[in-house]
Amino acid sequence: MTGGVATPGTDPVGACFDRGEIAAAVAVAHRAGKTVCAHAYGGQGVGDCLDAGVDHIEHGIYMDPRQFDRIAELNRWLVGTLGVFLTEPGPAEDPGWPPDVREKFLRARKATAASVSQAKQSGVKMALGTDAIHGGLVEEAIFAAAAGLSRPEALSAITRNAAEVCGLTGEVGVVAPAPGRT
Repeated sequence: MTGGVATPGTDPVGACFDRGEIAAAVAVAHRAGKTVCAHAYGGQGVGDCLDAGVDHIEHGIYMDPRQFDRIAELNRWLVGTLGVFLTEPGPAEDPGWPPDVREKFLRARKATAASVSQAKQSGVKMALGTDAIHGGLVEEAIFAAAAGLSRPEALSAITRNAAEVCGLTGEVGVVAPAPGRT
């Protein structure tokens, strides 16, 4: 719903679709019993997603305090993707990436930890994902704890909360002894 950090020449807070297009997609998905998640960093794109009924905002690092409050008010989810920005060295240090992308990664790195703190302060339901760092959920929890979530909150964000976002509550995301083990 917004541009990307790793996409040259795009604005991570620039809206890519108008409110009517988003509302149409949400209506079709909800009619089919599906939830809708949106790649959205902030700005008008997040506002339009919330107005149109999008269920989960992925990323959300450039949202303003009112948007965090609104997500909490609407009882929607924010799915943070911290490691893609906080892992060092990362794209910001890689001379192979275009200069505008490296600069966007540096700005995103600064905004990421603050977004976790703001989400917690606003009472936002938060899950964590890895975006492009597959297998990095442990690091997501470590980054989230360093950014202000308690350790139990960070663990819940990568397990129970992530399972709920995916519609898999009780099937996955449970921290418990394996069946038949003590």
